Amino acid sequence: MIIELEEWSATGPLELTAKQVRALTSHDAFVIRPHSERLGQWSLGARHKVGAIMVEGLEIRIRPKVAVPTLLALLTEAVGRIEFDDDEVQFAESDQLLPILAGAFCHYAESAIRLGLLQGYQTAHEALLAVKGRLNLSAQVSRRAGMTLPVEVTHDEFTTDIIENRILAGAVQVLMAQPSVVEQHQLRLMRLRRRLDGVAPTRPSSSPPSVVTTRLNVRYADALTLARLILSAGALEDGEERKLPGTGLLVDMNRLFEDVVGAGLRRSLEALGGSVRFQDVRPLDVDGFTTIRPDLVCLVDGRPVAVIDAKYKLPTTRDIANSDIYQVLAYAARYELADVHLIYAEEPDRKRLQVGNVTIHLHHLDIGSSSTERNLSCQAISEKIFAPIRLDEGRLIA
Repeated sequence: MIIELEEWSATGPLELTAKQVRALTSHDAFVIRPHSERLGQWSLGARHKVGAIMVEGLEIRIRPKVAVPTLLALLTEAVGRIEFDDDEVQFAESDQLLPILAGAFCHYAESAIRLGLLQGYQTAHEALLAVKGRLNLSAQVSRRAGMTLPVEVTHDEFTTDIIENRILAGAVQVLMAQPSVVEQHQLRLMRLRRRLDGVAPTRPSSSPPSVVTTRLNVRYADALTLARLILSAGALEDGEERKLPGTGLLVDMNRLFEDVVGAGLRRSLEALGGSVRFQDVRPLDVDGFTTIRPDLVCLVDGRPVAVIDAKYKLPTTRDIANSDIYQVLAYAARYELADVHLIYAEEPDRKRLQVGNVTIHLHHLDIGSSSTERNLSCQAISEKIFAPIRLDEGRLIA
């Protein structure tokens, strides 16, 4: 059964089994509740994640609100900029993220390994019948005391089983498990897997390993950018990194929006001599009983001058969540600030809220706009945020 949704939309009525309901309930990507008009049936809503997932026989595809080429460019910008060729990547073939991401990865991975797989030296620890490399005396004593053979040795091996190839192999493995990847791309992925035979694939993780680009691996750069994105999106975990049921590839739009806002504001502030601290974890109360973690804290000479939270929501006057207001008021109290800032993905219909002595400023950043427009918006927001701070020869003074 295939269910298609757009982010922040709902569908129903649906006939679901008890196992399906339990599995969907455990995912923060969905809201599931009894249908209001059909007894025994369900309504399923998508939240802030897009992509595709297979759960208990259900294939759920969630379309992003922004155009897929824009979304893919934003995603890769967070881990390494890629200039996509529309003809090669074939953006127009689908409005779903996963098929286009699979096609883009195949293109760049095939280009990366066209001249052969990268090789490098890896340290190996083995038990052999003859000495090769260096004797591992501690392992020999602890594991084979009194034995002459086999010999515990350590040696360097020139191999294709290196981190660059492992990351590519991990992305291939994630994509091949996705039912919404079309047959054409599945065949290309199978060929890539054969080329990467003998390479241990990296497992999906919210923090996949990074690779420093050098002259030796520069041809892998774009493929690795996409591969790390795939490994990150393929890690289906909750906040405590508990493995969730199902297989899939979901992109957290909340996190993406925070990254876009953070990158844009960091550029603007650093041009004035300031700095940005992301996800600044601090105790809220004097005893450290509870903590806070604002998305962005802007500093000048190490002193906090502005606190910002990015919200990928649809705000209106009546629907701005009380929790958003309480959250930034706590930040204002903790950092002793008279002004705090909320940045939304869609434009709110008011510019500020006054709560006692604290002014809550409401801003808008459209992530569906072009890169140039986003940069101009971030610059304008930065100017509003730092307007109360005195400038001395173009630099911020705390």
